[in-house]
Amino acid sequence: MPGSLHHARQLGRLPYRGNDQQEHWEVDIIDGDMDVVSYSSWHELVEYCARLGVPVEVWPGFTREGIDVSLDRVDRMQGDLREALRRLTLAEVSGHVLLARIVGYLARGEKVFFC
Repeated sequence: MPGSLHHARQLGRLPYRGNDQQEHWEVDIIDGDMDVVSYSSWHELVEYCARLGVPVEVWPGFTREGIDVSLDRVDRMQGDLREALRRLTLAEVSGHVLLARIVGYLARGEKVFFC
């Protein structure tokens, strides 16, 4: 099943009224993009990094929310993610294609999260 890896310098909210007649929002990607990544690939990345000492809880993965992702929480998680990934060697990062992509996004000053 596909998910979305959002990466951008800034994230905003685009409000809409859902089928449930409640107010919701989509993520507005400002100066960035979204990659289609399967849930299994995301989970494999998190497991790979856990074996290297990166705590599972630093990953901004919102696989249960689906909609109305807390952008405040995304922002708060970026520092811990960056710090944890800085401890990895170049060989460890380049040994995983998705991880290398995410490290590149972070190096460009972007925020990342998966949902």
